[in-house]
Amino acid sequence: MVRIFQIFLRFWRAGGVERWITCVTDALRRRGLEAYVITMVPGALYLADRDRIPLKVAETKSYDFNDVDGIIRAGRAISEAISEGIDEDDVILIHSYKELVAGVLLKKRYGCKLAYMLHNPPYGFLCSDTGYRQNWVNYRLSVEKYRLWREFIGYVDIFFTNTRWVANLYKEYEGISAFPIYGGSEHLLSANSASIECDDPYILCVGAFEPRKRQHMLLRVLSRLDDVNLALVGFIRGLRSKRYFDLLKKQIDVLGLRERVYIRLNCSDEELVSYYRGCDFLVHPAYYEHMGLTPMEALSFGKPVIAQSNGGIPEILRNGVDSALFSDDNEGELARLIRSFWEDSTTLKEMSRRAFDIRRRFNWERTADLMLRGISNALGIDL
Repeated sequence: MVRIFQIFLRFWRAGGVERWITCVTDALRRRGLEAYVITMVPGALYLADRDRIPLKVAETKSYDFNDVDGIIRAGRAISEAISEGIDEDDVILIHSYKELVAGVLLKKRYGCKLAYMLHNPPYGFLCSDTGYRQNWVNYRLSVEKYRLWREFIGYVDIFFTNTRWVANLYKEYEGISAFPIYGGSEHLLSANSASIECDDPYILCVGAFEPRKRQHMLLRVLSRLDDVNLALVGFIRGLRSKRYFDLLKKQIDVLGLRERVYIRLNCSDEELVSYYRGCDFLVHPAYYEHMGLTPMEALSFGKPVIAQSNGGIPEILRNGVDSALFSDDNEGELARLIRSFWEDSTTLKEMSRRAFDIRRRFNWERTADLMLRGISNALGIDL
């Protein structure tokens, strides 16, 4: 029987990738497949079942995943510790350059298949003039890491991406053909609500605190809208993210927004559900968002979305139907759309009614089906 092992090395909260792995694993298990997650955290490596309960734990050293030597050592540790029972019928699924060495070593040792889920645009694009202007600095790799990626990428049997936009970029910049399988939207619908501290009407922005998400631009726009309240919900991942978050707090003070901006760090799923349910609509100002689980989550709760019209966003959101897209870096247009949504309750209600359709268009059952179809067709595996 074919089994799918997803490897996930993390050194801070990974946001959408964590959500993706969890939801895909559950969807695969619902189809009767054996699906597991191999996760390394400081001091331990574990193989987990669908409820993330460790089935096997191996003590390891803590590795620096920002360092090529650390990535290689971690890959060796995984290939040596998680080896029992892996055979040529199994599929190893990785999600970033950090897991690539581990996947290749397991493939070489046991003859299993190797799949790669490409969540972000390719490194060639990120380091291009366009990528640099769009401030993808958090995802740019050093030359050394890029060389490591290129050295081992040839061992991958099948590539997936989360949008056609990302797939096209990999074809253009890296010569890689990948299958878009998107993601789901319904994963928070079964979660309970929790109390939050927002009493007045508010708009919502959810995402990691990093320059690419452009919370700073939203704050500038908010300073032009003197009666709009904002809930800024997110998490910090790494030192650069912490510095950006500190700058946002200073910006709030300088712009005189302290009374109208509420910041919530690292909230639970139950709290996040309450923010979605309580907001008027979501604003997602990130540039070149590859897919964006946050807009999909908002739509699943019937909340319209305002987002920038680039990256993979236009493949998910329906401009003028359940969402409104503003052109690149146009703060005036963004301000106008927020004002329109804030004041026009009739249009907002109609868009809200249409937003629920996201549950049908993008769900994790569909994602799992597309993934299994791709593996079956490309690798000749009967699933």
